[in-house]
Amino acid sequence: MAVLKKICAWCGAELGTVESTAVSEHPITHGMCLMCARKILEREGDFMDDFLNELGVPLLLVKEDTSLHVMNKQAVDLIVKRLRKPQGQTLRPGELLSCIHSKAPGGCGKTVHCKSCAIRNAVFETYATGNPLVKLRSYPDVQVDDEVKTMCFEITTEKLGEFVLLRIDDLREKVKDGAPSASGGGE
Repeated sequence: MAVLKKICAWCGAELGTVESTAVSEHPITHGMCLMCARKILEREGDFMDDFLNELGVPLLLVKEDTSLHVMNKQAVDLIVKRLRKPQGQTLRPGELLSCIHSKAPGGCGKTVHCKSCAIRNAVFETYATGNPLVKLRSYPDVQVDDEVKTMCFEITTEKLGEFVLLRIDDLREKVKDGAPSASGGGE
């Protein structure tokens, strides 16, 4: 476990340290200080979309209860183009990712399976503590067309004011029975 110095990527303010399992030659990682987050979140509309799209990775800005506030183009590409066809408005990560448990009575966040959901728990923990979580693994069972697949996502969270920035990287997918798919390492 490495201890990395954390600085604000926008203003350069020191934000303390964070432990990480990621191996890096550089002992510095980046986040966002509360002042910069507030400045960004005060702006509405196209600015937020442009800002999130420029980051180049799938990002969702979610509220304390995990409901979606906004997502960038890369998240739309991951969710809509790779995992499922659009099926109306969805509000929570499990619904967006077509988690099979999100279709159970109560929906996303309300089933017995949701208590162990890495995505949900990462958002709650980051919101409650203000501490980012870096590269946590999540293995949700999702509906992809006519089959259920176990996906492998890497989750990173960062608190931004009253929201949590949720990064979802698709590492690979496995068929429900555990056999690796032809895509291997993902995109």
